Amino acid sequence: MFLKTYRDKYPKACACLEKDKAQLFTFYNFPAIHWQHVRTTNPIESTFATIRHRTRQTKGCGSVAATKNF
Repeated sequence: MFLKTYRDKYPKACACLEKDKAQLFTFYNFPAIHWQHVRTTNPIESTFATIRHRTRQTKGCGSVAATKNF
């Protein structure tokens, strides 16, 4: 249903989803109690959130001279 609805508007994304459908639903091979933990990307999102946080904190800090001395 999703692919039929969005294929014309997003052909590349739908082709990618169709190609990787088996990997996308691999979490169904595990017991249902584990599905949420297996399918979530929280560990990845947590890492990127930390990087974004630190980038925002340090962006624009220091001077050219301080950078050269570092």
